[in-house]
Amino acid sequence: MILFHFTHPLTHQRQLEQLLGQAFGRIIEVPTHFAPLRSFRPQVQELSDQVPLTLQQWQTVPWQFNPSSLAANTAVLAQLHGRCSYFPPVLRMRPVGGKVPPQFQVAEIIDLQVQREQTRLHCSLQSPD
Repeated sequence: MILFHFTHPLTHQRQLEQLLGQAFGRIIEVPTHFAPLRSFRPQVQELSDQVPLTLQQWQTVPWQFNPSSLAANTAVLAQLHGRCSYFPPVLRMRPVGGKVPPQFQVAEIIDLQVQREQTRLHCSLQSPD
C-alpha cells in the first residue's frame, strides 16, 4: 500500500499502519502549500503531478490519502478521483491535547467511496418514485 502524504511531517506511521492492518510499502511525501494569489486549479494539477505513478498504477495500486487540513485540498481529492476513477479513503487527524509543540494522532479513516455509495443508496430510498 502507498500513502500519499500531503501534510505535515509524518510522525504517526505505526499507529496508522496498525489501524489499516498493514504496512506501507511506500510513502510519497508531497509538500503542500497553496499560493492564495494564484488560481488553485493549476496548483492542484502541479501537486498531483508530483505523485510518480503511471495511469495503470493510479487505478490498480492500493493507496491512502492523507490531506492537509486546508479546505482547498478538496480540489486535490477531486484531481485524485479523476486519475483513479474512485474516491480514496482519507485520514482524519486530530490534535493531542496539552502537547507542545502541537502533536496529532489519527482520529479515523474515512472511506469516501463507501460514503458516496451509502449516500446514493440513502438518497434513492428517500426519493419518491
